[in-house]
Amino acid sequence: MARDMKDLIVDIFVKEDRMRVVAELPIVQEDNIAINLVLDTLSISALGRRLSYYRDIELPRPCKTVIGKMYSRGILEIALC
Repeated sequence: MARDMKDLIVDIFVKEDRMRVVAELPIVQEDNIAINLVLDTLSISALGRRLSYYRDIELPRPCKTVIGKMYSRGILEIALC
């Protein structure tokens, strides 16, 4: 069965030296989510049964590392610094 590719709905919150990225990823399992950070670009991809998601997100400034992530009820939150 072919998967449809969907774009992610994303919000970025900036506070002092940290950022939080919130993305909607309905109908996927946490094990099927991949994130990659390179300077000022955060890439998120996920595979679901019928849908796959992918987005390169240009951040307001470069970040060094992902300091945490949480996935619950279709919402992915990523903390960056």
